[in-house]
Amino acid sequence: MPTVRTLTSVPAEEKDEVVRDFRSEGASVQEISENDGSFTVIATFPDKNAEDEELTPNITGTIDDYTRRVKLPSALNPGLSHAHQSTMLDILGIPGPKEEDCKPITNQRLVSLLDEQNVGPFPIPIKGLAPAIETLKKVFDRVKQDHPTLYSQLDTAGMLCCRKVRSSRSSSFSNHSWGTAIDLKINDQLDDVNDDKCQIGLMILAPYFNDEGFYWGAGFSREDSMHFEASDELIRNWHSAGKI
Repeated sequence: MPTVRTLTSVPAEEKDEVVRDFRSEGASVQEISENDGSFTVIATFPDKNAEDEELTPNITGTIDDYTRRVKLPSALNPGLSHAHQSTMLDILGIPGPKEEDCKPITNQRLVSLLDEQNVGPFPIPIKGLAPAIETLKKVFDRVKQDHPTLYSQLDTAGMLCCRKVRSSRSSSFSNHSWGTAIDLKINDQLDDVNDDKCQIGLMILAPYFNDEGFYWGAGFSREDSMHFEASDELIRNWHSAGKI
Protein backbone atom coordinates (compact mmCIF):
# COMPACT_ATOMS: atom_id res chain seq x y z
CA MET A 1 0.00 0.00 0.00
CA PRO A 2 1.48 3.40 -0.93
CA THR A 3 2.17 6.12 1.60
CA VAL A 4 1.36 9.71 0.68
CA ARG A 5 3.05 12.75 2.17
CA THR A 6 1.82 16.26 1.40
CA LEU A 7 3.76 19.47 2.05
CA THR A 8 1.90 22.76 1.70
CA SER A 9 3.21 26.32 1.38
CA VAL A 10 6.62 25.22 0.09
CA PRO A 11 8.57 28.37 -0.98
CA ALA A 12 9.44 28.47 -4.66
CA GLU A 13 13.16 28.66 -3.91
CA GLU A 14 12.96 25.44 -1.86
CA LYS A 15 10.64 23.47 -4.11
CA ASP A 16 13.25 21.87 -6.37
CA GLU A 17 15.25 20.64 -3.40
CA VAL A 18 12.15 19.16 -1.76
CA VAL A 19 11.23 17.39 -5.00
CA ARG A 20 14.77 16.02 -5.43
CA ASP A 21 14.79 14.70 -1.88
CA PHE A 22 11.45 12.91 -2.32
CA ARG A 23 12.50 11.42 -5.65
CA SER A 24 15.78 10.22 -4.17
CA GLU A 25 13.68 8.25 -1.69
CA GLY A 26 11.80 6.54 -4.54
CA ALA A 27 8.63 8.64 -4.46
CA SER A 28 6.60 9.88 -7.41
CA VAL A 29 6.02 13.60 -6.96
CA GLN A 30 3.23 15.99 -7.90
CA GLU A 31 3.80 19.76 -7.78
CA ILE A 32 0.90 22.21 -7.47
CA SER A 33 1.58 25.94 -7.86
CA GLU A 34 -0.41 28.19 -5.53
CA ASN A 35 -1.68 31.72 -6.04
CA ASP A 36 0.82 33.15 -3.53
CA GLY A 37 3.79 31.73 -5.46
CA SER A 38 4.37 28.81 -3.11
CA PHE A 39 3.85 25.14 -3.95
CA THR A 40 2.01 22.11 -2.60
CA VAL A 41 4.17 19.01 -3.10
CA ILE A 42 2.61 15.53 -2.93
CA ALA A 43 4.93 12.53 -2.69
CA THR A 44 3.66 8.97 -3.12
CA PHE A 45 5.94 6.26 -1.76
CA PRO A 46 5.41 2.65 -2.90
CA ASP A 47 5.34 0.22 -0.01
CA LYS A 48 4.75 -3.26 -1.38
CA ASN A 49 6.15 -4.99 1.71
CA ALA A 50 3.85 -3.30 4.19
CA GLU A 51 0.39 -3.96 2.84
CA ASP A 52 -1.21 -3.63 6.24
CA GLU A 53 0.18 -0.13 6.79
CA GLU A 54 -2.42 2.64 6.74
CA LEU A 55 -2.30 5.27 4.01
CA THR A 56 -1.95 8.44 6.07
CA PRO A 57 -1.28 11.64 4.17
CA ASN A 58 0.99 13.81 6.33
CA ILE A 59 -0.07 17.44 5.93
CA THR A 60 2.53 20.03 6.88
CA GLY A 61 1.33 23.60 7.06
CA THR A 62 -2.08 25.17 7.62
CA ILE A 63 -4.87 25.24 5.06
CA ASP A 64 -7.38 27.92 6.01
CA ASP A 65 -9.67 27.51 2.99
CA TYR A 66 -10.34 24.03 1.61
CA THR A 67 -12.32 25.53 -1.29
CA ARG A 68 -9.21 27.32 -2.56
CA ARG A 69 -8.67 26.35 -6.17
CA VAL A 70 -5.37 24.88 -7.35
CA LYS A 71 -4.00 23.32 -10.52
CA LEU A 72 -4.62 19.60 -10.92
CA PRO A 73 -1.78 17.21 -10.06
CA SER A 74 0.09 15.86 -13.07
CA ALA A 75 -0.56 12.19 -12.19
CA LEU A 76 -4.06 11.00 -11.37
CA ASN A 77 -5.72 7.71 -10.36
CA PRO A 78 -2.63 5.45 -10.40
CA GLY A 79 -3.55 1.94 -11.51
CA LEU A 80 -7.24 2.77 -11.85
CA SER A 81 -9.59 3.40 -14.78
CA HIS A 82 -13.06 4.89 -14.85
CA ALA A 83 -15.94 2.41 -14.87
CA HIS A 84 -16.68 1.68 -18.53
CA GLN A 85 -20.27 1.73 -19.74
CA SER A 86 -19.88 -1.80 -21.10
CA THR A 87 -18.75 -3.05 -17.68
CA MET A 88 -21.71 -1.43 -15.90
CA LEU A 89 -24.24 -2.75 -18.41
CA ASP A 90 -22.76 -6.25 -18.50
CA ILE A 91 -22.63 -6.62 -14.70
CA LEU A 92 -25.53 -4.51 -13.46
CA GLY A 93 -27.80 -4.08 -16.51
CA ILE A 94 -29.83 -1.12 -17.72
CA PRO A 95 -30.79 0.82 -14.57
CA GLY A 96 -33.84 2.65 -15.93
CA PRO A 97 -34.76 5.48 -18.32
CA LYS A 98 -31.90 7.45 -19.86
CA GLU A 99 -32.98 11.09 -19.72
CA GLU A 100 -31.52 14.45 -18.65
CA ASP A 101 -33.08 14.43 -15.16
CA CYS A 102 -33.11 11.75 -12.47
CA LYS A 103 -35.63 8.97 -13.06
CA PRO A 104 -36.69 5.99 -10.90
CA ILE A 105 -34.62 2.80 -11.01
CA THR A 106 -36.66 0.17 -12.87
CA ASN A 107 -34.07 -2.63 -12.78
CA GLN A 108 -35.33 -4.77 -9.88
CA ARG A 109 -32.07 -6.69 -9.51
CA LEU A 110 -30.26 -3.37 -9.11
CA VAL A 111 -32.88 -2.21 -6.60
CA SER A 112 -32.12 -5.30 -4.50
CA LEU A 113 -28.41 -4.37 -4.44
CA LEU A 114 -28.96 -0.83 -3.13
CA ASP A 115 -28.53 0.34 0.44
CA GLU A 116 -29.20 3.57 2.33
CA GLN A 117 -27.06 4.57 5.31
CA ASN A 118 -25.63 7.51 7.19
CA VAL A 119 -22.17 8.13 5.76
CA GLY A 120 -19.49 10.54 6.88
CA PRO A 121 -20.62 14.00 8.00
CA PHE A 122 -23.62 14.15 5.66
CA PRO A 123 -26.80 15.38 7.39
CA ILE A 124 -29.09 12.83 5.72
CA PRO A 125 -28.58 9.18 4.70
CA ILE A 126 -27.30 8.51 1.18
CA LYS A 127 -28.47 5.74 -1.13
CA GLY A 128 -26.29 3.75 -3.50
CA LEU A 129 -24.94 0.35 -4.39
CA ALA A 130 -24.36 -1.48 -1.09
CA PRO A 131 -20.61 -2.17 -1.49
CA ALA A 132 -20.08 1.42 -2.63
CA ILE A 133 -21.76 2.68 0.55
CA GLU A 134 -19.52 0.47 2.69
CA THR A 135 -16.43 1.70 0.84
CA LEU A 136 -17.41 5.34 1.32
CA LYS A 137 -17.78 4.75 5.06
CA LYS A 138 -14.18 3.52 5.17
CA VAL A 139 -12.97 6.53 3.20
CA PHE A 140 -14.67 9.09 5.40
CA ASP A 141 -13.68 7.36 8.64
CA ARG A 142 -10.04 7.81 7.64
CA VAL A 143 -10.55 11.39 6.48
CA LYS A 144 -12.23 12.22 9.80
CA GLN A 145 -9.20 10.91 11.68
CA ASP A 146 -6.56 12.62 9.53
CA HIS A 147 -8.34 15.85 8.48
CA PRO A 148 -11.16 16.62 10.95
CA THR A 149 -11.61 20.22 9.79
CA LEU A 150 -11.95 19.23 6.15
CA TYR A 151 -14.24 16.35 7.15
CA SER A 152 -16.59 18.72 8.98
CA GLN A 153 -16.96 20.87 5.85
CA LEU A 154 -17.91 18.04 3.47
CA ASP A 155 -21.36 17.41 2.04
CA THR A 156 -22.71 15.49 -0.92
CA ALA A 157 -24.24 16.86 -4.09
CA GLY A 158 -25.77 13.50 -4.94
CA MET A 159 -25.13 9.79 -5.37
CA LEU A 160 -27.94 7.67 -6.85
CA CYS A 161 -29.54 9.33 -9.88
CA CYS A 162 -30.64 7.40 -12.97
CA ARG A 163 -29.86 9.74 -15.87
CA LYS A 164 -27.59 10.29 -18.86
CA VAL A 165 -24.24 12.04 -18.62
CA ARG A 166 -24.93 15.76 -18.32
CA SER A 167 -23.28 18.64 -20.17
CA SER A 168 -21.70 16.28 -22.66
CA ARG A 169 -22.27 14.93 -26.15
CA SER A 170 -22.23 11.45 -24.63
CA SER A 171 -25.40 9.38 -24.81
CA SER A 172 -24.17 7.08 -22.03
CA PHE A 173 -25.70 6.54 -18.62
CA SER A 174 -24.01 8.43 -15.83
CA ASN A 175 -22.46 6.05 -13.30
CA HIS A 176 -24.66 7.77 -10.74
CA SER A 177 -27.41 5.69 -12.37
CA TRP A 178 -26.12 2.57 -10.59
CA GLY A 179 -25.34 4.31 -7.30
CA THR A 180 -21.57 3.85 -7.68
CA ALA A 181 -20.59 7.53 -7.91
CA ILE A 182 -20.79 10.46 -5.52
CA ASP A 183 -20.37 14.21 -6.00
CA LEU A 184 -18.91 16.21 -3.11
CA LYS A 185 -18.99 19.85 -2.11
CA ILE A 186 -16.96 21.71 0.48
CA ASN A 187 -18.49 24.44 2.64
CA ASP A 188 -21.57 24.15 0.43
CA GLN A 189 -19.51 25.10 -2.64
CA LEU A 190 -19.33 22.97 -5.78
CA ASP A 191 -16.10 22.77 -7.74
CA ASP A 192 -16.20 24.22 -11.26
CA VAL A 193 -16.16 21.66 -14.05
CA ASN A 194 -13.77 21.38 -17.01
CA ASP A 195 -11.25 24.05 -16.02
CA ASP A 196 -8.31 21.79 -15.06
CA LYS A 197 -8.37 23.10 -11.49
CA CYS A 198 -9.87 21.79 -8.27
CA GLN A 199 -10.61 22.75 -4.70
CA ILE A 200 -7.57 21.88 -2.59
CA GLY A 201 -9.82 19.87 -0.27
CA LEU A 202 -10.76 17.55 -3.15
CA MET A 203 -7.08 17.11 -3.98
CA ILE A 204 -6.44 16.03 -0.38
CA LEU A 205 -9.36 13.57 -0.53
CA ALA A 206 -8.30 11.92 -3.79
CA PRO A 207 -5.61 9.55 -2.39
CA TYR A 208 -8.08 8.22 0.18
CA PHE A 209 -10.60 7.40 -2.56
CA ASN A 210 -7.92 5.95 -4.84
CA ASP A 211 -6.66 3.72 -2.06
CA GLU A 212 -10.14 2.16 -1.77
CA GLY A 213 -10.43 1.69 -5.54
CA PHE A 214 -12.45 4.81 -6.39
CA TYR A 215 -11.60 6.83 -9.50
CA TRP A 216 -11.36 10.63 -9.22
CA GLY A 217 -13.29 12.54 -11.89
CA ALA A 218 -10.41 15.00 -12.24
CA GLY A 219 -9.01 12.39 -14.63
CA PHE A 220 -11.92 12.60 -17.08
CA SER A 221 -11.30 14.25 -20.45
CA ARG A 222 -13.92 16.73 -19.25
CA GLU A 223 -12.50 17.35 -15.77
CA ASP A 224 -15.07 16.85 -12.98
CA SER A 225 -13.15 17.02 -9.70
CA MET A 226 -16.20 16.91 -7.41
CA HIS A 227 -16.94 13.40 -8.76
CA PHE A 228 -15.64 10.11 -7.33
CA GLU A 229 -16.77 6.73 -8.63
CA ALA A 230 -16.06 3.05 -8.15
CA SER A 231 -13.37 2.22 -10.70
CA ASP A 232 -13.75 -0.38 -13.43
CA GLU A 233 -11.35 -2.60 -11.49
CA LEU A 234 -13.39 -2.27 -8.28
CA ILE A 235 -16.69 -3.03 -10.02
CA ARG A 236 -15.17 -6.20 -11.48
CA ASN A 237 -13.71 -7.18 -8.09
CA TRP A 238 -17.10 -6.79 -6.42
CA HIS A 239 -18.64 -8.93 -9.13
CA SER A 240 -15.97 -11.64 -8.80
CA ALA A 241 -16.50 -11.66 -5.03
CA GLY A 242 -20.26 -12.11 -5.44
CA LYS A 243 -21.11 -8.72 -3.92
CA ILE A 244 -23.03 -7.58 -7.01
